[in-house]
Amino acid sequence: MGKKIIAVAGNHPGLSGRGLGRYRNKVRNDAAANGYAGLDTFSSIANLVSSIQGILDADNYNCLEELVIVAHGSPGASDGITAANAANFATAFKTLRLCDEVSLYLNSCNTAINTRGHFCIAQIVSAAGPTIANDNIKLTVYGSVGYLRGTHMDESTRTFGDRLAAGIHGAGYPRGYPDAPDASGNPGVSVGSYNAVGNAVWRGYREGRRIQ
Repeated sequence: MGKKIIAVAGNHPGLSGRGLGRYRNKVRNDAAANGYAGLDTFSSIANLVSSIQGILDADNYNCLEELVIVAHGSPGASDGITAANAANFATAFKTLRLCDEVSLYLNSCNTAINTRGHFCIAQIVSAAGPTIANDNIKLTVYGSVGYLRGTHMDESTRTFGDRLAAGIHGAGYPRGYPDAPDASGNPGVSVGSYNAVGNAVWRGYREGRRIQ
């Protein structure tokens, strides 16, 4: 079996890990019991990748089966992973010892929501990542369908279509994201942020195409 890893973004330049303390504690206290190796903080995407490599190197027989990245997010970013640097992230990700089938959870708010004229970050990362044809790797990237609480690690996830219902009161965040077509103008591909519980909070993408 492959390795499952959960990592929490730190409060460093290029990241915005403020307010994620309860998730750091969850990783410290609960990761092993849930079958995960835990990184309670990372300082950059490069630091995340190198830390994962260190975990895999310590276990020579394991490949990476699942990575859960806990961070703040939006339709266009999961903290340090953005549309602008998705290709760089994918290149670094492919240097890891990946299992033939690997899942990446962008455990952040609204990471599977297409805003008008733009693909969501989960779809962008899946399009930039390893492929079956070129790498013999089946990567599925999952994003959330609303303002997110909980982690995939312990299946405690819940999303809210309205940030106030989610307890997010800071200025500068939209109340929610309305229905919108994808970047190619196809209607009905994505709906706006909404309430969901458990596995229903996730929308999956493989090689740039929605599969769930």
